[in-house]
Amino acid sequence: AIASFNPLFVSANYVDKVVDSLVFKKFVYIDSEGNPTSGVAKEWTVSEDNLTYTFTIDNDLYWQDGQKVSAEDVFFTFDTAVSLYRDYHFDSVGSALDGATLTQLEDNVVQFVLKDANPTFFTAASIYIVPKHILEEVSMKEMPFDSFALSPIGCGKYMVEKTEQNAVYLVDNQYDDYQPYIKKIVFRVYPDYDS
Repeated sequence: AIASFNPLFVSANYVDKVVDSLVFKKFVYIDSEGNPTSGVAKEWTVSEDNLTYTFTIDNDLYWQDGQKVSAEDVFFTFDTAVSLYRDYHFDSVGSALDGATLTQLEDNVVQFVLKDANPTFFTAASIYIVPKHILEEVSMKEMPFDSFALSPIGCGKYMVEKTEQNAVYLVDNQYDDYQPYIKKIVFRVYPDYDS
Protein backbone atom coordinates (compact mmCIF):
# COMPACT_ATOMS: atom_id res chain seq x y z
CA ALA A 1 0.00 0.00 0.00
CA ILE A 2 0.98 3.62 -0.33
CA ALA A 3 2.44 5.01 2.90
CA SER A 4 3.90 8.52 2.57
CA PHE A 5 5.53 10.70 -0.06
CA ASN A 6 7.16 13.00 2.48
CA PRO A 7 10.85 12.45 1.70
CA LEU A 8 11.99 13.75 5.09
CA PHE A 9 11.15 10.32 6.50
CA VAL A 10 12.98 7.08 5.76
CA SER A 11 10.78 4.67 3.80
CA ALA A 12 11.24 1.05 2.83
CA ASN A 13 8.18 1.20 0.57
CA TYR A 14 9.25 0.79 -3.07
CA VAL A 15 6.36 2.81 -4.56
CA ASP A 16 6.98 5.67 -2.12
CA LYS A 17 10.66 5.77 -3.11
CA VAL A 18 9.90 5.74 -6.85
CA VAL A 19 7.29 8.49 -6.55
CA ASP A 20 9.68 10.59 -4.42
CA SER A 21 12.36 10.24 -7.13
CA LEU A 22 9.97 11.58 -9.77
CA VAL A 23 8.27 14.34 -7.73
CA PHE A 24 11.26 15.73 -5.82
CA LYS A 25 14.81 16.75 -6.65
CA LYS A 26 17.75 15.88 -4.41
CA PHE A 27 20.14 18.46 -3.02
CA VAL A 28 22.99 16.55 -4.70
CA TYR A 29 22.95 13.19 -6.46
CA ILE A 30 25.58 10.47 -6.14
CA ASP A 31 26.78 8.90 -9.40
CA SER A 32 27.76 5.25 -9.95
CA GLU A 33 31.37 6.08 -8.97
CA GLY A 34 30.25 7.57 -5.63
CA ASN A 35 30.87 11.17 -6.71
CA PRO A 36 28.42 14.04 -6.12
CA THR A 37 26.61 15.53 -9.10
CA SER A 38 24.36 18.57 -9.27
CA GLY A 39 20.77 18.57 -8.08
CA VAL A 40 19.20 21.56 -6.36
CA ALA A 41 22.81 22.51 -5.59
CA LYS A 42 24.45 23.33 -8.91
CA GLU A 43 28.02 23.83 -7.65
CA TRP A 44 30.04 23.69 -4.45
CA THR A 45 33.43 24.15 -2.86
CA VAL A 46 35.04 22.15 -0.08
CA SER A 47 37.62 23.57 2.33
CA GLU A 48 41.09 22.02 2.48
CA ASP A 49 40.35 20.48 5.87
CA ASN A 50 37.11 18.92 4.50
CA LEU A 51 35.04 20.57 7.24
CA THR A 52 33.32 23.39 5.31
CA TYR A 53 31.07 22.75 2.30
CA THR A 54 29.62 25.78 0.49
CA PHE A 55 26.84 25.21 -2.05
CA THR A 56 25.28 27.45 -4.69
CA ILE A 57 21.61 26.71 -5.37
CA ASP A 58 20.29 26.47 -8.93
CA ASN A 59 18.27 29.68 -9.51
CA ASP A 60 16.22 28.15 -12.33
CA LEU A 61 14.17 25.66 -10.29
CA TYR A 62 10.51 26.06 -9.38
CA TRP A 63 8.13 24.23 -7.08
CA GLN A 64 5.16 22.62 -8.75
CA ASP A 65 2.99 25.52 -7.57
CA GLY A 66 5.15 28.04 -9.47
CA GLN A 67 7.18 29.43 -6.57
CA LYS A 68 10.97 29.61 -6.94
CA VAL A 69 13.17 27.11 -5.07
CA SER A 70 15.57 28.97 -2.77
CA ALA A 71 18.31 28.51 -0.20
CA GLU A 72 15.57 29.03 2.42
CA ASP A 73 13.97 25.79 1.22
CA VAL A 74 17.31 24.00 1.48
CA PHE A 75 17.96 25.35 4.98
CA PHE A 76 14.40 24.46 6.05
CA THR A 77 14.72 20.92 4.64
CA PHE A 78 17.96 20.07 6.41
CA ASP A 79 17.05 21.85 9.65
CA THR A 80 13.67 20.09 9.76
CA ALA A 81 15.12 16.67 8.88
CA VAL A 82 17.72 16.91 11.67
CA SER A 83 15.16 18.20 14.19
CA LEU A 84 12.72 15.39 13.34
CA TYR A 85 15.49 12.91 14.17
CA ARG A 86 17.18 14.63 17.13
CA ASP A 87 14.25 16.31 18.89
CA TYR A 88 11.27 14.12 17.96
CA HIS A 89 12.97 10.72 17.45
CA PHE A 90 11.43 10.08 14.03
CA ASP A 91 13.24 7.89 11.51
CA SER A 92 14.34 10.89 9.46
CA VAL A 93 16.82 11.35 6.63
CA GLY A 94 18.51 13.97 8.83
CA SER A 95 20.06 11.46 11.22
CA ALA A 96 23.43 11.41 9.41
CA LEU A 97 23.72 15.22 9.56
CA ASP A 98 23.08 15.70 13.28
CA GLY A 99 25.92 17.84 14.60
CA ALA A 100 26.63 19.69 11.35
CA THR A 101 26.02 23.45 11.36
CA LEU A 102 24.08 24.84 8.41
CA THR A 103 24.00 28.53 7.56
CA GLN A 104 22.27 30.39 4.75
CA LEU A 105 24.92 32.83 3.48
CA GLU A 106 23.02 34.43 0.59
CA ASP A 107 19.71 34.02 -1.27
CA ASN A 108 21.22 31.13 -3.20
CA VAL A 109 24.15 29.98 -1.02
CA VAL A 110 24.21 27.63 1.98
CA GLN A 111 27.15 26.35 3.98
CA PHE A 112 27.63 23.24 6.11
CA VAL A 113 30.37 23.17 8.75
CA LEU A 114 31.21 19.74 10.16
CA LYS A 115 32.79 19.00 13.54
CA ASP A 116 34.90 16.22 12.01
CA ALA A 117 35.80 15.34 8.43
CA ASN A 118 33.21 12.94 7.00
CA PRO A 119 34.03 11.07 3.77
CA THR A 120 30.33 10.20 3.37
CA PHE A 121 29.08 13.78 3.75
CA PHE A 122 27.82 14.06 0.16
CA THR A 123 25.87 10.82 0.55
CA ALA A 124 24.32 12.16 3.77
CA ALA A 125 23.44 15.41 1.98
CA SER A 126 21.84 13.56 -0.93
CA ILE A 127 18.27 14.10 0.28
CA TYR A 128 15.17 15.44 -1.45
CA ILE A 129 14.44 19.13 -0.84
CA VAL A 130 10.96 20.14 0.35
CA PRO A 131 9.14 23.50 0.08
CA LYS A 132 9.35 25.71 3.15
CA HIS A 133 6.29 27.73 2.15
CA ILE A 134 4.13 24.58 2.26
CA LEU A 135 5.51 22.91 5.40
CA GLU A 136 6.73 25.71 7.67
CA GLU A 137 3.38 25.97 9.50
CA VAL A 138 3.13 22.19 10.10
CA SER A 139 4.22 21.15 13.59
CA MET A 140 7.02 18.63 13.82
CA LYS A 141 4.79 16.18 15.68
CA GLU A 142 2.18 16.33 12.89
CA MET A 143 4.64 16.32 9.97
CA PRO A 144 4.32 12.57 9.21
CA PHE A 145 0.52 12.82 9.17
CA ASP A 146 0.09 16.08 7.25
CA SER A 147 -1.74 16.05 3.89
CA PHE A 148 1.63 16.76 2.23
CA ALA A 149 2.48 13.08 2.80
CA LEU A 150 -0.05 12.06 0.10
CA SER A 151 -0.27 15.28 -1.94
CA PRO A 152 3.30 16.56 -2.04
CA ILE A 153 4.67 19.50 -3.98
CA GLY A 154 8.21 19.03 -5.25
CA CYS A 155 10.44 20.41 -7.97
CA GLY A 156 11.04 17.14 -9.83
CA LYS A 157 10.03 16.03 -13.32
CA TYR A 158 6.51 14.95 -12.38
CA MET A 159 3.83 16.14 -9.98
CA VAL A 160 1.18 14.22 -8.08
CA GLU A 161 -2.19 14.74 -9.73
CA LYS A 162 -4.10 12.59 -7.25
CA THR A 163 -3.74 9.64 -4.92
CA GLU A 164 -6.08 6.82 -4.03
CA GLN A 165 -5.66 4.06 -1.49
CA ASN A 166 -3.74 1.87 -3.95
CA ALA A 167 -2.91 4.21 -6.83
CA VAL A 168 -0.87 7.33 -7.55
CA TYR A 169 -1.37 9.49 -10.64
CA LEU A 170 1.58 11.59 -11.81
CA VAL A 171 1.61 14.20 -14.59
CA ASP A 172 4.38 16.20 -16.24
CA ASN A 173 5.61 19.10 -14.10
CA GLN A 174 4.77 22.23 -16.07
CA TYR A 175 7.29 24.32 -14.10
CA ASP A 176 10.47 22.53 -15.17
CA ASP A 177 12.39 22.40 -18.45
CA TYR A 178 12.13 18.62 -18.79
CA GLN A 179 9.76 17.51 -21.56
CA PRO A 180 9.06 13.78 -21.06
CA TYR A 181 7.65 11.54 -23.78
CA ILE A 182 5.44 10.01 -21.12
CA LYS A 183 3.20 12.79 -19.81
CA LYS A 184 1.21 10.75 -17.32
CA ILE A 185 2.18 7.81 -15.08
CA VAL A 186 -0.13 5.70 -12.93
CA PHE A 187 1.27 3.47 -10.17
CA ARG A 188 -1.14 0.83 -8.93
CA VAL A 189 -0.44 -1.31 -5.89
CA TYR A 190 -2.06 -4.74 -5.75
CA PRO A 191 -2.46 -6.82 -2.57
CA ASP A 192 -1.05 -9.99 -4.19
CA TYR A 193 0.13 -11.51 -7.48
CA ASP A 194 -3.30 -12.90 -8.34
CA SER A 195 -5.05 -9.51 -8.31
